Amino acid sequence: MNYENDLIEQFQERGISLGSELYLPLEVALELVQWCDNRHLAVVGVEGFIWDSKHLMSQMDIIADFSLSGARRIHDWAEYVSKCNSLAKEYLPNISEREGLVINLTVLSEKEWMHYRNQT
Repeated sequence: MNYENDLIEQFQERGISLGSELYLPLEVALELVQWCDNRHLAVVGVEGFIWDSKHLMSQMDIIADFSLSGARRIHDWAEYVSKCNSLAKEYLPNISEREGLVINLTVLSEKEWMHYRNQT
């Protein structure tokens, strides 16, 4: 089973699944970062939305891209995972909770990372 299927299986019932995307309450998103840490997956992005039971509304003040920070210069996968996930763990607790807030995380495997690194 690939990590995407495993992730959906573990977290789908605790959030909102639309297409191939998963939107989680803030506290569950924090758990997902730890889950990724345990599986050597990197959380490279965070996006916040308000879910009103019908629509998602992007929260422009809750967008973060950790892949372009100092982590981009890292050439070791374990170090990259550690850097990105540490940044996610610092960022998420500082988000102000609001009604209907859900979080979408962008997760990257080592294979995906190597593919993107070879393209740049």
